[in-house]
Amino acid sequence: MDTKTSKVKNYEDQVDKLRTVLLQSQQGVKPLTETDFQAKLKERANDVSLKAKRFQMKLPEGFALGFDDYTGSLPKSPEMAAELGLHLDVMEKLVATLVEAGVSKLESVERTKLPSEKGTAATPAPVKAPATAAAKKGAPVAPEAPAEPVLDRYPIKLVFYCDQFPLQKVLNTLADPNPKIMPYFMVARMLRIDNEKQDAPTKDEVKSKMTSGASAEEVTAPLKAPAGVRIITAPAPLPPDAATIMGDEMLRVYLEVDYIRFHDAAKKDGGVTQHKK
Repeated sequence: MDTKTSKVKNYEDQVDKLRTVLLQSQQGVKPLTETDFQAKLKERANDVSLKAKRFQMKLPEGFALGFDDYTGSLPKSPEMAAELGLHLDVMEKLVATLVEAGVSKLESVERTKLPSEKGTAATPAPVKAPATAAAKKGAPVAPEAPAEPVLDRYPIKLVFYCDQFPLQKVLNTLADPNPKIMPYFMVARMLRIDNEKQDAPTKDEVKSKMTSGASAEEVTAPLKAPAGVRIITAPAPLPPDAATIMGDEMLRVYLEVDYIRFHDAAKKDGGVTQHKK
C-alpha cells in the first residue's frame, strides 16, 4: 500500500468514526400513526401557547408550530406521520427556546416542507466530471457517480421581536453542544436585525415625553393630618431635563435556522448503493 492510499484510507476511517458519533447523538424517527400525529400537534401547540402566555410572549394568530396544514387534515401515510413527528419535536424546542429566552413577540414561523410532503424524493445533485486531457480532445468520458449525500438541511425561518440579551440567549442555546440543552443539530444560517423604530421621534413627541407624568401639584398635594399634627411637605420636584428618545425600542429579528439530519454510511448491496437515514 503506497503512501497516498494509506492516507486516503486513514481519512475515510476518521470520517466513518465522526459519522458514527453524530448518528449516535441524532434523534431517531419513531413510529406514529396519522391520527396520533394530529393529536400530538394539537397538544404541543396548546402547551407552547400556554407557556408563551406565562412568559408574556405574543404568538401569531392560529399558531400551530408551522404545521398549519395538519390542523384539519391528516398526513398521507404512517411513514410521513412518523417523520413529521420528529420535526414537530424540533419546532417545539425551537419556539420554547424563544419563549424561555425572553422574546416578546413571535411574528411568524415557517418551516421547509419535507420531500414526502411535496411528493418528491431527496436526490443528490449530479457531480461534474473533471476536465481531463481526454475530455479536452473530445474523447467520451464516463460521468462520475453522484457524491454520497452526507446530510439533509431543513431551513426554518423566524421573525420575532426582542431585546439584545434575549437574542444572545437564543443564539447561544442553538449553538450549545450539550444535548440536554439543545438535543438537535441546529445551525444559525442567516441573521438580520433591524430597530423596531426606523425613524427618530419628532420634536412634539420628545416634548410630550418631557411633560408626561404627574404634575408638581399632584406630587406635593397637601395631606390631611389629624388635629395637632404638623406635616412637613416635600419640596416640588424639578421638571425633567432629559428624556430617552432612542434606545429603548425592541429589535426586529429575522433568523433562518437549519435543522440538520445526518445520513448513515452508504452500503453496497448487489451493486446497488443504499443509504440509511
